[in-house]
Amino acid sequence: MVNGQWSIVHSRWELNYRPWTMDYRLPKALVSLLLIFLVSQLTMAQSFDSNKLDQWEAEGDTLMKQENYAGAISFFSRTDDATGLKEKSAYNALYKRAICYYYLEGNEDKALNDVNRFIEKFPYVSQSHILRALIYRMKENALGQLEDLNVALDFQPDNAGLLKWRAGLLIDVGKYTEAKQDAERSIAIE
Repeated sequence: MVNGQWSIVHSRWELNYRPWTMDYRLPKALVSLLLIFLVSQLTMAQSFDSNKLDQWEAEGDTLMKQENYAGAISFFSRTDDATGLKEKSAYNALYKRAICYYYLEGNEDKALNDVNRFIEKFPYVSQSHILRALIYRMKENALGQLEDLNVALDFQPDNAGLLKWRAGLLIDVGKYTEAKQDAERSIAIE
């Protein structure tokens, strides 16, 4: 063969294979295909079966209904850990985990962290602002409650319960005129 890759040894007709003299560079098209294959395999390995995510959420829902909040948190956390919140459905589990943390005494900061992450992605969900206001109530943060109640009332302006809650907070912070307006409006709605 050419370039001395194969040679005839002495006068015998033996072939001597010398691999160190061969050119091992792969064609660029083959390298591109291998890279595409590798990236697709890594992506598939990192993406999770939506059935598995649904199963974890269903298990968490069941435990949550049984008021086993610690057990539910473990299932909701699996979804968060598995997806890194890259799947939209993972945010449902994040919100439910925030509720579970809310019900577990001493986990207000974890609940607040989860609901904040949820609100960053979905700021127009009024229930998340109500949950955060409840967490702020546990933390005795009247201004935080008022801020979230204002947002929730933007979405649900005729919610008498929210109006009463805000009226009570407005009294606590000395805004009596506004408190009276909310109280009268809540009575008119009921």
